[in-house]
Amino acid sequence: MSARLMVVAMIVAPALAAPGVQAQPSPANSTLPPVIALVGKTGDTPDPAGFFQVIVRDALNAPIAGAKVVIDFGGCAQITIGSQQTYPGVTLEQCSPGTVSALTDGSGTARFVVMGCVGNRNAAEGAQNGCGVIRAEVGTDPPVQLGVVRVAAFDENGINGVRFEDQSLWLNDCSTPPICLDYHQRSDFDGDGFLTVNDLSALTAVICARRSAQTAPRCDGAPANNTARAADIVDLRLAWDDCRGGAGSTTKSFACNTNSGTRTLVASIRAPAGVNSLIGFDAELEVVGNLGVALPQWWRFESPTGCRSGALSFSGTGSFGCADVGEGSLCPGVDYPAPGGPPNEERIRLTAATSTTALTSGQEYVLIAVGINSSKTTGTGACADCNQPVAVVLQSVRLRQSADPDLAINILPGSTAAVAYWQGVPAGFSITDVPAGPSPTDWLAPPAPDPAAGPVTILFGLARESRVSLVVYDVAGRRVRVLRSGTLPAGEHAETWDGQGEGGERLPGGVFFLRLATDQRVVTRPIVRIH
Repeated sequence: MSARLMVVAMIVAPALAAPGVQAQPSPANSTLPPVIALVGKTGDTPDPAGFFQVIVRDALNAPIAGAKVVIDFGGCAQITIGSQQTYPGVTLEQCSPGTVSALTDGSGTARFVVMGCVGNRNAAEGAQNGCGVIRAEVGTDPPVQLGVVRVAAFDENGINGVRFEDQSLWLNDCSTPPICLDYHQRSDFDGDGFLTVNDLSALTAVICARRSAQTAPRCDGAPANNTARAADIVDLRLAWDDCRGGAGSTTKSFACNTNSGTRTLVASIRAPAGVNSLIGFDAELEVVGNLGVALPQWWRFESPTGCRSGALSFSGTGSFGCADVGEGSLCPGVDYPAPGGPPNEERIRLTAATSTTALTSGQEYVLIAVGINSSKTTGTGACADCNQPVAVVLQSVRLRQSADPDLAINILPGSTAAVAYWQGVPAGFSITDVPAGPSPTDWLAPPAPDPAAGPVTILFGLARESRVSLVVYDVAGRRVRVLRSGTLPAGEHAETWDGQGEGGERLPGGVFFLRLATDQRVVTRPIVRIH
């Protein structure tokens, strides 16, 4: 987002002034940036695309060293800064109002990269020409105003860093690129007072560089990482011996009197709409025992400290009563996150790669079969409390459709079908059916094939009858082809793009963007044309 704010310069040390006299910053001679572009980070490193500087000079145009330049974002209603600022020399003064600072060097220059995002797109934008104040303080003297600057944020939705979803939101703001009729300050990255192809190009460059891959923890307390996408069907399933749609059972009993044999826990999903294929998936299981007591040692599998380390095995194939998405999958990676939750819980994370597999919306697919052997159940060295009740929950699944994380879909549990029990229901454990996410939503599948030298098939779906606009844009934000415009009924629809422009001309190779706009949402997908 963009907004104007005031930069506060507070002098903590005089420069080039007579003894006993503090130098006064001059608004006319000090230099401010035309715009402050808030960015994301990768790890602890903020994106250098957000670099800017403030130069403080006095009435004689001499630089003032040691000045404390404070930037106050409090008047910018649509954005929030990060509650952590890791650029060297930049200090978070406070979160409310959002304020950061840095000291000037011998040349009077204070250098910044500020992490932040669009926090509330629906808030009043305020006056186009200002939303904050710039002031400079010298000792106990009254503040001196320096000027105003606009503020923009590349992270248009405030989660998951700067990705193609943010470009979709920018295009939603700008219905007529390359020059937009409507102005939104949050998206004006060059600070010229207009939304143009220059701003879209700047956003695309940040996305492609992936140096803003993460959103910094937000001052407003909202979660900075929330990759779950509403799917038409968000049903995770867990059962013993088979999939839920087959002969799987919700409970398993064991006499705990032998060290031989293996019990199989089958994790499956009902596929959401818009998933054409997979290259892999990530899943997280949670094991929950009786409330208030430690999880039974028999269920401690973490390596190397768990009592039953090595007791789990994983398979992507098997004879089950529903389709097998893991056919030909590689043996999954397994991770046991460090303890830190309740003592009666343990988490198990799985990461698997699969051969490309087509999915049919609504059909149940086995993701992975977890084998739990009976080692250390009885006799010398046995792990305690095999007979205690435990619930196993399939907490989440991430479907990876390509190496691009923007095309992954996270699915959260939709019902009690995501739980299987061992020896009964543990004390204090309860789970109730929850709504299966939002009502079915409109979707746009990744185009196929991609990259493409010939025709491309584009599938999209509507939850209900809707006005539809399906348009191709080039990387500069210019509209090159309208594929569909009008009202369509609910259901799945298909369109083909031959790689040509509106006039039938052959377009050069490169990156293009498909933009689906409906009454419910706007979705953008990248596609690469090759010759």
